[in-house]
Amino acid sequence: MGHPAALDSKAFTEKNPIPFSEIKALIGNGLRIVNYYSDLFSATHHTSLEAKDYKYLLDAVRRDLEARETHVQGQIAAARASAGKAAG
Repeated sequence: MGHPAALDSKAFTEKNPIPFSEIKALIGNGLRIVNYYSDLFSATHHTSLEAKDYKYLLDAVRRDLEARETHVQGQIAAARASAGKAAG
């Protein structure tokens, strides 16, 4: 009895009924684990994701930083307004 080729998705899924969404999650978790331990051991190589994934991640970080900056500036303005009312 032969083994189905991994590239034959129909034969593979019949033999291994794991949804591709779970396979994708397993791969993602594997990359995360490898990179985590690579960082711990100061490795010089990391596994990588596609360029579009890096762009998405960097865009998300940029949006988060901008939101935090807006929040901090709002707190500074509120503190200055409060100090102005107390002095006046």
